[in-house]
Amino acid sequence: MAAVAFCVLGVTKSLSVMVLCAITVGVSGAVTFFASLFYSVANSEKRHRRAAIHEATVGLGSFSGAMLFGELAGRFGTTWPFLYTPIFISAGIALQYFLLKAGSRRTTL
Repeated sequence: MAAVAFCVLGVTKSLSVMVLCAITVGVSGAVTFFASLFYSVANSEKRHRRAAIHEATVGLGSFSGAMLFGELAGRFGTTWPFLYTPIFISAGIALQYFLLKAGSRRTTL
């Protein structure tokens, strides 16, 4: 839903549609943040380390994402980051998948 909302944000000129898309993206982000933090601290032995990694990742992503998309918007137009956000999100998911797969192989050896 959030990916579709980002794409719609890139093409709409209606304020009410923009608000609806922003609500959709915001709710999706809130649920994702909560789930990520919840599963990060689920293991009591590694809770503190995982929470620290979680917060560092959120901070780094917030800063670098804003800088990158601000630069892209300045170069290619303000709609460009919204239209291509689903591609960047998909690339991030693929990277996480391969990192988790490599990490699970390392721990089973």
